[in-house]
Amino acid sequence: LARRSTSGRPLPGATFEVKRPFVDGSSVRQVTTDENGTVVLEGAIANADYVISEVAAPSGFRLSSGSATVHVDAYGNASLGEGSADFSLDGSRLTLSDEPIRLSFAKADGDGNALDGALFSVSGVFADGQGHLLNEGQATTLEGLDVSALSDLNFVQGQTYTLKETRAPAGYELISGKLTFSVGTDGKATLDASEVSNGSYAVSADGASITAFDEPIEAQVTKVSSADGTALAGATFTLSPADGKNADGQPNCFADASAAGALDLVTGEDGVAHIPAAT
Repeated sequence: LARRSTSGRPLPGATFEVKRPFVDGSSVRQVTTDENGTVVLEGAIANADYVISEVAAPSGFRLSSGSATVHVDAYGNASLGEGSADFSLDGSRLTLSDEPIRLSFAKADGDGNALDGALFSVSGVFADGQGHLLNEGQATTLEGLDVSALSDLNFVQGQTYTLKETRAPAGYELISGKLTFSVGTDGKATLDASEVSNGSYAVSADGASITAFDEPIEAQVTKVSSADGTALAGATFTLSPADGKNADGQPNCFADASAAGALDLVTGEDGVAHIPAAT
């Protein structure tokens, strides 16, 4: 029996359960792949069918939900039965192949439009994509990751992670709090956003994608009479970036590159002039 990634890398630590009769009289055996991603199963008998399923996946890989049926004929030759998804048979070697657990991350506004420039930190236990845990299985915090870097991480089944936005896209508010998500044995993510505010996260129906939604920075200027508080229409204000630099050490500017060096804001009948969202 062999466990491989779809790229052909051997995967240690996969445990298979094999059911049906053996020469020693047993009917169920569990065997685990070694560092070469293989384990030899001995003691099968001729003219028998064996059902083989994975009961523990290598670190960083989803547990296979299917099983393989293998028939051993009178001459010891093996053949693979129908419905043995993800398994392949080459001679007497039965191989189960799969991809490492990865999640797709995205950043968007409230209308679903993709946003660039966000950075995140993520904490948890990660794998190397070859069946081994990184950092000896201890939790690690990774900083300054964009959605592309998050999507390249190898997550581990049965582990829980925390995700926090550390830099919002220009013109958008920073999501407050942290998202907690867990990865099941099937490689799907479930979210706990109870500590999240000022934005939101959502997981796709298949549990494979997480999207962070940001709220645009919005503000308004109000003009009223000092005598009685009556709203005053037609007042014009000029909004321009202040001198100096922002928290990133860059000159203050509008987030919207198409905005001019200054914006004219005119109050309406309600005495309010709205600053365009994400400016």
